[in-house]
Amino acid sequence: HATGTSKKHTHQTRRSLNYLELDRDVAFNMGLQVLDLLIQLSLLVIWFSFVFWTASTMRWMRDVLDITQTYGAPALTCAAVYYVTKKLVNRVMRKRAIAARGAEATKARDFAEAYLQSAIEEDFLTTDGKPIVDLSLEELREALKAGRVTAVHAARAFMKKALEVSHATNCVVEPLAPDVCEAIADQMDTEYLSTADKSKLGLLHGLPLSLKENVDIAGMYSTCGVLSRCKHHVGADADIVRVLRYNGAVPYVKTNVPQTLISFDCSNPLYGATRNPHNLARSPGGSSGGEAALIAAGGSHLGIGTDIGGSVRTPAAFCGVCGFKPTTGRVSNTGIASILKGQSGVSYSAGVMARKVAGCQLLMKALCCQYAFDIDPTLAMMPFDEDACYSKRKLRIGYFLSTEFFEATPAAKRAVIESRDALRAAGHEVVEMNAPDMFEVMSMYYKLMLADGADTVMDSIRGDDVDVSISYGYFLYHLPTFLLRLMSGAMHFTWHRMTAMVSNFRKRSVQDLWQLQLQREMLAKDFLCDVKSAGLDGFICPAHPSGPPRLGECGKQTASLCYVAIANLFNMPAGVVPVTTITQEDEDALGSYPHNDPWGWSTKSNAKGMVGMPMAVQCVTLPYRDETCLYLMQELETSLAKS
Repeated sequence: HATGTSKKHTHQTRRSLNYLELDRDVAFNMGLQVLDLLIQLSLLVIWFSFVFWTASTMRWMRDVLDITQTYGAPALTCAAVYYVTKKLVNRVMRKRAIAARGAEATKARDFAEAYLQSAIEEDFLTTDGKPIVDLSLEELREALKAGRVTAVHAARAFMKKALEVSHATNCVVEPLAPDVCEAIADQMDTEYLSTADKSKLGLLHGLPLSLKENVDIAGMYSTCGVLSRCKHHVGADADIVRVLRYNGAVPYVKTNVPQTLISFDCSNPLYGATRNPHNLARSPGGSSGGEAALIAAGGSHLGIGTDIGGSVRTPAAFCGVCGFKPTTGRVSNTGIASILKGQSGVSYSAGVMARKVAGCQLLMKALCCQYAFDIDPTLAMMPFDEDACYSKRKLRIGYFLSTEFFEATPAAKRAVIESRDALRAAGHEVVEMNAPDMFEVMSMYYKLMLADGADTVMDSIRGDDVDVSISYGYFLYHLPTFLLRLMSGAMHFTWHRMTAMVSNFRKRSVQDLWQLQLQREMLAKDFLCDVKSAGLDGFICPAHPSGPPRLGECGKQTASLCYVAIANLFNMPAGVVPVTTITQEDEDALGSYPHNDPWGWSTKSNAKGMVGMPMAVQCVTLPYRDETCLYLMQELETSLAKS
């Protein structure tokens, strides 16, 4: 693990790390924007040519054409100068605004580091001299309840560690102001002293909590990596933050995200690119990539992310930690910033992340409490089922190794096989099952996510720099419908599976949307009934067809999220558990991996050089069987440790 750098890092070094991007990706991004401009100019020329041709055939327009020929050139020159000047001025203002937000975040990190450097060494140790950040989650909970560690000291220790590891990974966007964070922690210490029966302390008493950047905290930004959301600080905490604070947690940092959150990379113009702590040349995944990187690097035990297409599970898999997406409706989404607010065709939920499954179980137990139901009456009134979560019963579990739509790499298949064998050794029944039709799943996913023709996403980044993490989609969004249809038709005979995405970049009517939602409900019911009729408690499958791609490469294999998209499209609880690491044998076996389209080329190319990177498996159960999913994850983790 990369654990960060020493205090000798200068402000300039940190800034270069924060805003570093691969040269080839920047060049490619610029090339896409130039090509996009050329297409728009070509269309403009065609339009003017058509207008002039039409006008020349009308007698009453000939006088207008004569005047245009006389004064047209000066007018066009003035218009061109105005257009170019406006573009340049807007670019300068945009760059200054982006730099200002980045500088503000850097200043907050520097201030927190300077504040923590003034603390004495004992502030970061338990009463018996152990570093607080080296304690396991259970050890830290026991130390807080036994008084060997105060909540203030725990918050200081983890904030310091988070800022240290962020020098190398750029995972922390901004810490809470130290005085605000310590005021929250001090409330926990006061409560500790005033509570005689320590068993009555909050479930998360004094535990530091890291949060994804789009989770609202009063007085901080929730930008989603987008410049247009930098105008105002958030006025109130998200419901999920209120519930966790009610249970004793202490928020201390916010972590990085990709621009718009609609990417499984983790880079944006405001805060730069986050790196995987296992290999700094690799992506940590997204959109909760900063959170996963921080936990994997030792800067956090417990974190909160969000998930609309594997945004908790994919980064957890890439960074070798645990992540869990609950059924939508179990956890409040109020106060969670999103570019796609109001979109309901694909289920969206806050999720939990931790180093071990026990941390995910603990967070879900805290979130499904009566206080949560009191402040958000729209939630399903389902208290946490401890009997199901900590059960000892034997499960019947399905599994599949891969799908025809997006072939899993040898390492991903091996991870599922090892999981299958470990669960069988633990006494569970594990049977092979058929995967859902992934072409149908991904076609439906893209149709629903792009039902507005991507207008909402495009509006959010209008006037913003376009990050390389979304540049491929950005280019497709700008193409005229007839060009997309031509591309889709050509791909049908060459790169067939890519039509699942390209053919769906178009705006749909309300009637079309209703029909799509009905089709999605029928598709979900058919699959869920198949799982139920097979007597399965859940199933396991690859979390991702390969390991983490290189920085800036995630956009080249967009549909690889098909394995995690199942749970979002069908609103199923799902989590990932790290199983193994990629070996040289896995890499040598890539020779037969199919690579007959750009997605395949990118996947095979990026799968090389991954030896030692983590590989995870996804656990999925029926809707509202969240505790059973957590139990399956725990059984998998335990059985793998024994095998």
